[in-house]
Amino acid sequence: MKTTKVFSYPVILKGVLLSAALFGLLFLSFYSLAEQSPFQFLQNLQTLQKQGDVNLPVGWLDGEPDNILFDLRVGIPDAIPIYEDTILPMAKMWWGAEDYRIARGLNFLALLYRTLGDYDNAERVLKEAVRIMEKNYPRHYDTAAIYNNLGLLYNLIGDYPKARDNYEKAVTLAKSLEALGPNHPNTLIGMQNLAIVYIAMGDYAKAEQFYQEALDALVELKQVELSPFDKMPYRLLGLFEGYREVSLRQNMAQFYGGILGDYDKAERQFQTALTLINKKVSSPHFLKGAIHQGLGWVYQQKGDYTKAKQYYKDASDIYQKLPAWRESHFSVLTLTQRGYLSHLLKDDIEAERLLKQAVAFSEKASKPQRHRAHLIGISNHHLAMFYHKTSEFEQAEAHFQNALNTFKQSLVKNHPMTVVVMQHLAALKFDQGKIKEAVSLALKTQPLSENVLKNILSFGSEHQRLAYQKRSYPSYDLLARVANKTGNAKPLANAILHNKGVVLDSLIEDSQVVGAPKVKEEIQSLKWRLMKLWMTIPKDDAAAKAKPVSQLEQLEMQLKKLESGLARQVGEARQALEIEFQEVQAVLPEGSVLVEFIRYKHFVGLRDTEAYYGAVIIPKTGDPIWVPLGKADALEKKILDYQKMMRCKKDKKNDCQRYDEQAVTQLLQALYQRLWAPIEAKLPKTTVKTVIISPDGELNFVSYATLLTPQNAFLLKNVDLYYVASGRDLLRETQSVEELTMAVYALSDWEGQAAEDYAEDELEDERAGRIRSVDRQAYLNSLQLPLLEGTLTEANELKKMGDANNWRVNTFFDFDATEKRLYLERSPRILHFATHGIFLHPTTERVVLDFSLTTSGIDLQPPLKLLSNPMHRSFLALAGAQTTLDAWDEGEYIFPPENDGILTADEVGHLKLQETWITMLSACDTGRGEGRAGEGVLGLRRGFVQAGTQNLLMTLWTLKDNNETVRQFELDFYQRAMKTQNAPKALNDIQREKLIQVRNQTKPGRQLLEAARLIGPFVMSFQGRLFSEQ
Repeated sequence: MKTTKVFSYPVILKGVLLSAALFGLLFLSFYSLAEQSPFQFLQNLQTLQKQGDVNLPVGWLDGEPDNILFDLRVGIPDAIPIYEDTILPMAKMWWGAEDYRIARGLNFLALLYRTLGDYDNAERVLKEAVRIMEKNYPRHYDTAAIYNNLGLLYNLIGDYPKARDNYEKAVTLAKSLEALGPNHPNTLIGMQNLAIVYIAMGDYAKAEQFYQEALDALVELKQVELSPFDKMPYRLLGLFEGYREVSLRQNMAQFYGGILGDYDKAERQFQTALTLINKKVSSPHFLKGAIHQGLGWVYQQKGDYTKAKQYYKDASDIYQKLPAWRESHFSVLTLTQRGYLSHLLKDDIEAERLLKQAVAFSEKASKPQRHRAHLIGISNHHLAMFYHKTSEFEQAEAHFQNALNTFKQSLVKNHPMTVVVMQHLAALKFDQGKIKEAVSLALKTQPLSENVLKNILSFGSEHQRLAYQKRSYPSYDLLARVANKTGNAKPLANAILHNKGVVLDSLIEDSQVVGAPKVKEEIQSLKWRLMKLWMTIPKDDAAAKAKPVSQLEQLEMQLKKLESGLARQVGEARQALEIEFQEVQAVLPEGSVLVEFIRYKHFVGLRDTEAYYGAVIIPKTGDPIWVPLGKADALEKKILDYQKMMRCKKDKKNDCQRYDEQAVTQLLQALYQRLWAPIEAKLPKTTVKTVIISPDGELNFVSYATLLTPQNAFLLKNVDLYYVASGRDLLRETQSVEELTMAVYALSDWEGQAAEDYAEDELEDERAGRIRSVDRQAYLNSLQLPLLEGTLTEANELKKMGDANNWRVNTFFDFDATEKRLYLERSPRILHFATHGIFLHPTTERVVLDFSLTTSGIDLQPPLKLLSNPMHRSFLALAGAQTTLDAWDEGEYIFPPENDGILTADEVGHLKLQETWITMLSACDTGRGEGRAGEGVLGLRRGFVQAGTQNLLMTLWTLKDNNETVRQFELDFYQRAMKTQNAPKALNDIQREKLIQVRNQTKPGRQLLEAARLIGPFVMSFQGRLFSEQ
């Protein structure tokens, strides 16, 4: 290498000109070189100059290395004093100390300092650059860029409030400038930076808001061809065109998956990003590695370990081909996740090797500080979990403590990652026998985890809230351990009251904000449009297929905005998360208890995760009582046997014959011993006559009235039984319409029936289109709705009863019982359905459809694949249902979803039933759905509760049509309810009387089963005071 020449004035001037022009391109782009060295930048610049691709000023990169200040042979430590002590002073003499080009120079100097990890000096010179621009050029685009870069520095340091403040200044200024504007790529990067810093601060609502803004800007940006000036930063930095979109989608995927637990949406964003980058870049690229690593993590969370392993391997291979990335933060994360996956695959030797290597790499890293702290925390946390699961408790504790200390120092206070480590450390302390420390940690974590939940509920769409709830079980396990060890069940009782059904409650709260009715109509309209897209596959044309996918994304984006907008108006002031068990006690009737069942993750250390059931008894006075009920799998097997028995058919096979009196007695008493005896043993000594049950998981599909005591009596004979979705329901203020109105929708014969007012122009334009399910691959094959002979008789008898009691009864038979007519209902006092209720079971290969049986029965085996949304798997059949199903079977066309006769649970949620006193679903399996732990049943019952009905009467298994006993039961219930004005009490009393009556009147050998099957399936979920005036 030649000896560097003494700098002459022309050479210095060339250096200043070079740096000034360079910074105008570099910092206007908002791009940080945190992941790319200045040497690589200069290599790219030199290459482009030699190719004649960049029109640079005279004297730039003229091929003489001695005249290039930052030649590859000159290191940054040598360049900094030359630049700061010689070039900048000369530049100030030439342009003046307050010139914007001096600020650009300071920007570049700060970059050099930052690259060396000298953050103090980087901050010093950037502050000086900010001072110059604010004083002399407050509305210059460079001012926005410098704000952004100062924010980036603070973000790397871990000073998130300062980072946020500077990013916000940058974005606000950029949006207001004509040269940039809200949809400029630089503004987009500023919004993405804001989202990232808000995630670090634990403010997920704000993060999601800015990600969404950035995505909106990206959509607008893609419609405009970038100028050569705007494209130049990409070329100088060695980036591909489309980098912005790939980077944004990759970051959004991490947010959706890692924060919200929405793995499907994360997978889609990652796959879109991967497709984009593969089109633009054929060689290894760090973003390719990051996307493969992200996809591996998503598939690991979804349980697809084979795919996860392959994507992790692909990521590692990419980083090995990029020397600068072999020990980068992305590479360390990949090592960490590969290590933990190896443990899940039972290869503990490889797991320990990879996890220890990840810890070593993270602790060896020197910069940037934020990445280093993040890596140390993540890698130590995963190694600690591994050691906990392999019973090496001392090593586990040390690494948990390392992770906790690191996160406490580097993240904002009570960050969600810190809370997770605290929860795992508390579980370890229990296993170590350090009970006092374990209890202390467990009690600290619950309010902190609920703060995260508040955050999600304050902005998430319905789908995102459910996804988060499904992923993040409340920490019931720790609080159950606290109750077991100390006898204190109060924290657990409050946690259950805060968490059970909280997503449904949040949606109901959203619907009550100002302007919500109009927004809900827009939401329903969008859902119908989405359904049309979901249901239709275009012809075999690539361009035609791409159009619906693009429309789907746009509609989903609009839906997300509307749902999030309602949530933001409510904010974090969620009533459910503020309720204490004492408030519930205050409204309990004398002599009553609330029994809150839960299905929860029970940890044996962290070695084995098992699902358990338990219950908290909340008495009228005194402290809550915890009752463990044991493993869920054994109990759920009994419930499955119970359901099979109640669904037996009296057809040619007559599988009911195998359930003789002895078999029925054994099963009902076995369930009593598992579900009720442990609770009964813990009830207060004072006489308890009233039990209010809040089920969870599969317990939602048990009629507790049918459980058989050791004295061979139905449980309902000894106590009054009532049902709520959550104990919070007892606190609701309810108000019914005063007008005595009843609306009856009754359907019997679907043959040749089409919904009212269908016209040719209501059909899909593309009749050759193929029908798709919600997940675009399910087909309803030859589904025929059986004749219901008794529904018209039922409707007529209800009309007579209503007339006799001075009620105004509106009946809609067959062709008149349309969805369109139903949507016009405005809170009738009673709403009655006599029709088929259909529930589609999600299975890997097919879906079994259960609905009301004729005497001949029906056994359908349609070759269906999973319908991903449980609110689309439950529906009521209205006018036109069979025509729609036939059309779906043919795959040629469909009717508009808003009037196709298929009333899904999701559509039910948008009915206007806020002042409806009773809704009866006189159809089979209307209480069915997906029993999701912590969130009730995702099906028709959830839809009607969301619509506002106060007392929902439904059935848990199939009922034979035209059965006189069942029809009289319903009529007697209505008569009693109308007389007492207390629907739950009326059902309780009539069910008790009828169980005893049917059992006594049935011939020996069939008594128990006949009584339980005919009278037992009716359950009512109510809201409000149990004995208040309706």
